[in-house]
Amino acid sequence: MKIRNLLIVPVAAIFMLSGCTGNITASSEDIMSYVLETDNKLETYMGEGELKIFTNDELTEDVSFKEYAGTDGKRKFVSVDKLRDKKSYTLNDGKQVLMYEEGSNQAQSIDLAGIDLPSNLTQKEQLTRMLESLQDHYTYEVVGEEKLLGKNTYHLKVKAKSKNSLLGDMEFWVDQKTWFLVKSNSISGDIRSEVTYTSLDDSPSFDSNTFTLDLPEDVEIKALNTEYPTHSGTLAEAVEALGHPFLVFQDSEEKIDKVEWNIYEGELNRTEVTVYYTEQDIPSSTLSIFEIPKGEGAKIKGNVTVRGMKGEYMEDLRVLTWDEGKLRYSIMIDHPDITKEEIIKKVDKMELSSGRES
Repeated sequence: MKIRNLLIVPVAAIFMLSGCTGNITASSEDIMSYVLETDNKLETYMGEGELKIFTNDELTEDVSFKEYAGTDGKRKFVSVDKLRDKKSYTLNDGKQVLMYEEGSNQAQSIDLAGIDLPSNLTQKEQLTRMLESLQDHYTYEVVGEEKLLGKNTYHLKVKAKSKNSLLGDMEFWVDQKTWFLVKSNSISGDIRSEVTYTSLDDSPSFDSNTFTLDLPEDVEIKALNTEYPTHSGTLAEAVEALGHPFLVFQDSEEKIDKVEWNIYEGELNRTEVTVYYTEQDIPSSTLSIFEIPKGEGAKIKGNVTVRGMKGEYMEDLRVLTWDEGKLRYSIMIDHPDITKEEIIKKVDKMELSSGRES
């Protein structure tokens, strides 16, 4: 299943005054509603900051960065990994994303034609998307106002309703005027992350070289879009590609819209099949199947029972995962009316594929 865990912050706030005191007079619900409606946003800026990640209170990632955001979706991100002493570049020129790490003889590119990447969105748009997707599984609280980088910010706390939440609990400091995220903290299990801007210019002057990247002559650019192409076909062809028969829905209401598979090499090194289902012509669920990954970190924690076995359900992503035989199954619920209980009942009735296409 193609789930991208993006570091996008939810929530911003409305500056509502009681007289001229500057006190917060709106409820958290009022603030959230305003965020979804307001057009205030910062589209062009230049910032510097730090990213730190701790695992069991041990610093495991320490990165400094410079970020350039121009018009027409252009972005440039320059980062220095302090622990590895490596410098990396990511450039989005509006047509493609180009990624390169100093010292490497290869760069990677992604053609952006037809792709809606979060990096193409303003921070306000990213905030709104995350807020809308998480509002059923998180509570929001405005705990105060603080001044950071000379800007008035709201300090927001976002708490998961479930202990099984993938993203965990989060804190954000958001500029009241532009909704720009100045600082964020998050805790999920034994991992704690901190992202802090140390400087921010919201009216920068960029020259013609800002959104370009000069690579050494011996560097080869490899297109990631073509490295692991997506194949499409029948269930029988997907079974052949995977090397194992796999479970599918037998419910007459569940119709197969399409079947795809990717063959990954390198560290991932697996074939992954994806089956897209609809109910009454509306996307209902997405089923992904691949061989059970190895390693301690790949084990399923288990918070639900699926087909008589231990499974895991992630509330915020609405994803159900379990292992059966040699395969790992993950189902993302696409239809808003399908509940966790309903998808588990449907899964209990799944049978091995016999070439059924619809």
